[in-house]
Amino acid sequence: MDRPRRPGLGDLVAATPPDRDRVVDLLRAASILAVVAGHWLIATVVREDGRLRGTNALAAMPWLQVLTWVFQVMPVFFVVGGFANLRSLEAGGGRDVGAFLATRAERLLRPTVLFAGIWLVLGPVLVAVWEEPRLATDVARIAAQPLWFLAVYLLVVLAAPVQRRLHRRHGALLLVALVAVVVGLDVLRLSTVASGVAVANYLAVFLFCQELGFLYADGRFAAVAPRRAALVGVGPLGALAVLTSAGPYPVSMIGLPGQRLSNMSPPTVVILVLGVAQASLLLAAHGPMSRWLRRPRVWRATVVANLVVLTTFLWHL
Repeated sequence: MDRPRRPGLGDLVAATPPDRDRVVDLLRAASILAVVAGHWLIATVVREDGRLRGTNALAAMPWLQVLTWVFQVMPVFFVVGGFANLRSLEAGGGRDVGAFLATRAERLLRPTVLFAGIWLVLGPVLVAVWEEPRLATDVARIAAQPLWFLAVYLLVVLAAPVQRRLHRRHGALLLVALVAVVVGLDVLRLSTVASGVAVANYLAVFLFCQELGFLYADGRFAAVAPRRAALVGVGPLGALAVLTSAGPYPVSMIGLPGQRLSNMSPPTVVILVLGVAQASLLLAAHGPMSRWLRRPRVWRATVVANLVVLTTFLWHL
């Protein structure tokens, strides 16, 4: 008896429904690849007193830090993740939550467990055999950094079924409430009253981004004209300029050595504002991107990128 043939790349491309929002697939892959490119561009190694030391190009060249407004695209990933999560939940009528969670967790954990298992063995070996054990320790620590993002994403996915119910009953109120939580946690962090609780912003900021994805999946933004979306994006960009110049937040959207405050560890209201700006500008460009993705070669490359993007993210460092 012949085994059933596994679908190949051509089958996946050919099976694309005509009404699929291909821009979501492009943004999912592009956001992760932008993070990969950003890490590769800013990572530098210097030799001081005969020893190698890893450092960050943005710390040495502060004028480049504004580029992180482009390369820090974690908010975009969570927006398109919210879109996909709501569509998957709606496809099952919101009833088969267990299957939804199992599918999402399996996709995420299978390559991640392999990655973690290899590094649990490789890390101690490097420390034992390398001439510079401290550098080997740094390499192993840096290699594990992507895991924080995957842990947060898994929590956001686990929250999606509950968030969907709240979204259906109190959509606008939920969005406002998440903004209030993020701002409140930032106030506590900056006042040092209870700075430790700001770690909850890892969830609050990205649940806000997921809620934007829910609204997108509902078609709430379909009637927004491109010019209006672009104008809406200008406001958050202006807010970012004020928050990072007159306000207490640094210009860089990633943490840098020597900074008193990091915009990403944990995320601040600045990352939330950045997400709104990026989502608005991408919405303005949705039409041209959608037409571009109708080209067979472009869509094929997008499908390939999505097949390998998680593995690339895990191993790129």
